[in-house]
Amino acid sequence: MSGVSVRQATPADAARWDAYAARGSFFHRFGWGDVVRQAYGQSPIYLYAERDGQIAGILPLIDRRSMLLGRALISVGFTTGGGVIADDDDEARRALLDAAEAEATRIKADYIELRSPDQHEEGWHEKAAIYDAFTCPILPDEDSRLKAIPRKKRADIRKAIAMAEEGRLSAEQSADMRTFWLHFAEAQRNLGTPVFPRQWLEAQKAAFGDAMELTLVRAGSDPLCGVISYYHGDTVILYNAFISPRARAFHAGDYLYWWMLGHAAERGCTTFDLGRSKRGTGSHAYKTFWGIEPQPMTYLYKLLGAEETPNVNPQNPKFALLSQSWKHLPMPIATRLGPMLARHLA
Repeated sequence: MSGVSVRQATPADAARWDAYAARGSFFHRFGWGDVVRQAYGQSPIYLYAERDGQIAGILPLIDRRSMLLGRALISVGFTTGGGVIADDDDEARRALLDAAEAEATRIKADYIELRSPDQHEEGWHEKAAIYDAFTCPILPDEDSRLKAIPRKKRADIRKAIAMAEEGRLSAEQSADMRTFWLHFAEAQRNLGTPVFPRQWLEAQKAAFGDAMELTLVRAGSDPLCGVISYYHGDTVILYNAFISPRARAFHAGDYLYWWMLGHAAERGCTTFDLGRSKRGTGSHAYKTFWGIEPQPMTYLYKLLGAEETPNVNPQNPKFALLSQSWKHLPMPIATRLGPMLARHLA
């Protein structure tokens, strides 16, 4: 008989869940379940495997119900990470996947999606060649960090540093989520993408405290760019970001990333994670300009009611018209309707 049992976690399990999740990604933290529920109204199903009274593995899932994409269990919905973390044996891992499939079957989900780039499972479909991840080491001193950046981008950074020294640019930690959200919403509108609700950021800050930061770069009082970052172990993750068209003249986007390198080093981080980017996009190209090698990401799917893996992509004819039309919406309409649609696009 197996020595592993699988249960659904409750808030009483949060502390030991997070202690175990420290070996995984920031998106494995227990708090994401409550954040998703508050901001999107979708339900978390957090499974843990137990052996001899100790956690032997975890699998956080979001029960995503979408009028556009159907019903699915996603690890972790509305983020870019997740999947199984388990002890160094197959028993706990297999028990968690079997439990997830049983739950998906019970609720008549179309598929299970694991956003875990380094895992492979027999009987699961793999989707690759869409997203790349970007990580690099944080070197200990400023001169080394600057020399590690390709010459052309290094020249842009020096121009930005000079502007900051002249008082024309400044970077700061900020609690002004509203300002960030409004500028991010405009950037998303211009890309043809509905923006998440502002409550998504506020709920994260309440859940994660100092492990989540907002950094803004300004010219005077004008916010030119900003980024939401997360801290997990020795890693800083640059996640949601906006760079306004006005930022180009100041090289403000370059200054933001450069300033974050130094700030993360001061916090003791040794890994700089610029998150994922879709191939062929401007954000993907920008990250390569910093000399960071793209790392292919592979997502896993267990198809149940679905006949093929989901294709949530602006190039998909199902979404292309919506995406193109969204770019032309007035901002008051985009910020009102965006959060309503975003809950269906995990």
